[in-house]
Amino acid sequence: MKGIINIDFIVSILVFVSTLSFVAISIISRIPLFHHEAYTDDLRSRTYQVSHLLLFDRGWPENWNEANVERIGLSIEPYILNRSKIDSLEILCSNSYEKVNSLLADINTVVTINITLSDGNQILSCGPRLTRTGFEVRRNIVVDDGVDKDVAKMVVIVQ
Repeated sequence: MKGIINIDFIVSILVFVSTLSFVAISIISRIPLFHHEAYTDDLRSRTYQVSHLLLFDRGWPENWNEANVERIGLSIEPYILNRSKIDSLEILCSNSYEKVNSLLADINTVVTINITLSDGNQILSCGPRLTRTGFEVRRNIVVDDGVDKDVAKMVVIVQ
């Protein structure tokens, strides 16, 4: 009885191959979902990092302007932003958005920053038009111009 294969062996091989194929297809079909979730989490993290940098850091040098900035930070105190630094950032954005983007994020990330006072007056609009989906963080802030303090809303979008 050489060359005769038992039917139990054939059935067990078919069950094993079917189970292995099912598991492999299940794993492969979930990889794009995991990639999308990781990409979204990365955008969310970068957006919070940029907003945190703007809200809690004074920048470098501490009294920077559009000519000598090495690190962008708008804060006087946490959640209180310096109006002259916001104006310097507006000038820097209009002259060289690429420099602003390189100081705030890496080369594959596009950052948009908008600051609007409570009366609806927009005092900062920095960034290109939205070209793809991104993650958005809205923060309530106080803008101090040395004389008055105004409540404002800051929106940071990272794409």
